[in-house]
Amino acid sequence: ADRPVPASRRAEGREFIRRLIAQGSTDINRALLEGLAGVDGRRPTVLIFLTDGLPTAGETDPDRIVANVQANAAKTVRLFAFGVGYDVDTVLLDQLSANQRGAATSCSAAKGVRPRSRIPANTPA
Repeated sequence: ADRPVPASRRAEGREFIRRLIAQGSTDINRALLEGLAGVDGRRPTVLIFLTDGLPTAGETDPDRIVANVQANAAKTVRLFAFGVGYDVDTVLLDQLSANQRGAATSCSAAKGVRPRSRIPANTPA
C-alpha cells in the first residue's frame, strides 16, 4: 500500500494472507524491491527481511541483488535480515544488512539462533 491501511480493513488483509500459496521458490530480489517501494525517503525506515532459502526465482545473482537493493534503498532505510533453515545464503544476508546499516542472523534446527553481525555503536539512526 502507498500509505498505512486502516484497521477496519484487517479482515481483508487476513483473507489476502489466507489465499497465499507456497510455490517452492524464493525471489529475494523482488521481495526486497517491493518492500523498498513502500518507503518514504523522508522518514527513518526499518525493513525486516525474513527468508527460508536461497534466491531461486527472479534475479538469482547475489551481486545483482545487492546492487538492486543499494540502487533502490533510500538513505533512511536500515535492513535487518533473518534466515531460517538449511538453504540460506548467509553471505548475501550479511552483505545486504551491512550495506543498509543493519544486521543479519540465521538459524536452523541444528544450530539455533546465532547473530553473525553486530550494529556498530556509532551507527547513526
